[in-house]
Amino acid sequence: CSVPCIPVIHDLNFEHRPQDLPFLTRTFYHHFFPRFARKAARIVTVSEYSRTDISRTYTIPESKIDVCYNGASERFVPLPPDEQMRVRRTFTGGSPYFIMVGSLHPRKNIVTALKAFELYRRENPSGIKLVLAGPAWFGKKEIHHTWKKMQYRTDVIFTGRVPTETLHRLLASSLALVCISHFEGFGIPLLEAMHCDVPVIASRVTSLPEVAGDAALYVDPNDAASVARAMETISNDDNIRQSLIEKGRLRRNVFSWDRTAGLLWQSMENVLRSNYDATAL
Repeated sequence: CSVPCIPVIHDLNFEHRPQDLPFLTRTFYHHFFPRFARKAARIVTVSEYSRTDISRTYTIPESKIDVCYNGASERFVPLPPDEQMRVRRTFTGGSPYFIMVGSLHPRKNIVTALKAFELYRRENPSGIKLVLAGPAWFGKKEIHHTWKKMQYRTDVIFTGRVPTETLHRLLASSLALVCISHFEGFGIPLLEAMHCDVPVIASRVTSLPEVAGDAALYVDPNDAASVARAMETISNDDNIRQSLIEKGRLRRNVFSWDRTAGLLWQSMENVLRSNYDATAL
């Protein structure tokens, strides 16, 4: 029998940036994802950007693709100032810090972030640090090479993989989230930061503007100077920082896992209804 399938395709990074993945991984994706998409009863993805991209790349009608936005865990909430200070003492010796969240993956643009932080610190001898919260992955040699050449490399903290509770505490105690990926299907850390009342620096590419709306300070992910200027703005202009936090409080209400579940259920109902109608003929 033929069982209807609804694959969830978050993004097609491997189609546009194959260099970001190991050879065997991208070969598997290239071989199977187009087949999954074309044989699917419906497709679920996580942003309008990804829906358009999947439609154009695989020549599939957008009407066959449902957008079910992601949400953020309820454990991501603001921390009181005294708790934030305890977190900073633990991880940065008490210094404020920018944070990047996620695996140290080429598409996360870690190298540009390191270069931007170096530029920022040369012009701002503030003692502010950069925390990279995530495990090492493919492409770590270039990251290590860039870090080794930095004048301020001792102010870059690599935490490795951390439990979700620790990640929440790190994010909620940060000066700002830096999310300057080359490619994202959604970008859950943006929402997690907004739920923690933390401002966001984000790339103006792929799905990130769709998710962050007006609640982010946007940069060119290929321009380290652009990112450095955003860091300087966040650290030196409290009015802009507070404005981004307030906009984030509004923006975060657009997304929830309850809404995601409802939209996914609608997609399944559409498939069941279509399948029933076809068998009834």
